[in-house]
Amino acid sequence: MQHLPKLSRTQPCPGRQPCPGRKNIAGSQRRVHDHATRCVRAESWSHNSPRKLNHYEVLGAVEEASVDELKLAFRRQARRIHPDVNPSPDAAQQFMELVAAYESLVDASLRSAYDAQIGLVSARAKDPRFARFERWRREVVPSLQIQLDEWREEVQGSVVAQWQSSLEAAEAQCKEAWVQVQLAHSSYRQSDTSCSLADFNSKQQDVAWQAAVAALDEGVAALDAGLQGGMPRMKLYVEKRYEQVATMFPAYPEIVWEEEWYAASDEWLELMENGLQPWLVKVHAWNVVLQQARDAMPVAET
Repeated sequence: MQHLPKLSRTQPCPGRQPCPGRKNIAGSQRRVHDHATRCVRAESWSHNSPRKLNHYEVLGAVEEASVDELKLAFRRQARRIHPDVNPSPDAAQQFMELVAAYESLVDASLRSAYDAQIGLVSARAKDPRFARFERWRREVVPSLQIQLDEWREEVQGSVVAQWQSSLEAAEAQCKEAWVQVQLAHSSYRQSDTSCSLADFNSKQQDVAWQAAVAALDEGVAALDAGLQGGMPRMKLYVEKRYEQVATMFPAYPEIVWEEEWYAASDEWLELMENGLQPWLVKVHAWNVVLQQARDAMPVAET
């Protein structure tokens, strides 16, 4: 009879070493044999079934990645594993997992829940640097939020409103000039009903016609300038306020207040961008009207 060596519970499993038949093993030796067999099966399973990646590993991003870094990582991975470029048979499944990981991490509440699920929150809580960071945020964020609310009202009631007022004044100039163009044409038609706008005789009412077109040209130019200057004006305002925030909290690193700051500044920029959309349509329409007026005005005869 072959005798097995006595193994303690703390002794490592013998791995894939051959074991004698179970019928010749009794008592504690049989339990050792069963434990070794389970370890061998687990080892075999682990080689055949790799560990499931967490969301950060799927994206190829670090656990401390910002939202912008997560977006960049998602785009990088999507270009690599999208079914349109990936010939792998499970490309669709990989891409679905990538999208699910991205959507779980870019949402702040979902990300917090996921971090707690995989143990990141408790790990950070034990880090003294994390505790210090949270203390800094409690000292900075409340007063910063009050200041950002005041600036938000200023953006809505002053920066954007003044910009829109300048555009409305330029549009009013265009409307007035267009009325003068129509009056000049109407005056000519009363004297010669057989003449169309395109056949306007430059010898009759030429000065009024040219003055009206010039005024229309000036108004459209003002509209174009106001439209092009809207976003740079807002960006200049954002840069100015950023410098003020840095001056308000010189003893704290930017990471302490950057989340609240960038959320507010992105909101201001988006507000300006949304305000641009209807004016893009109006400015295009006035450029068309101006071109028609220019085309209708004949070249003076020599």
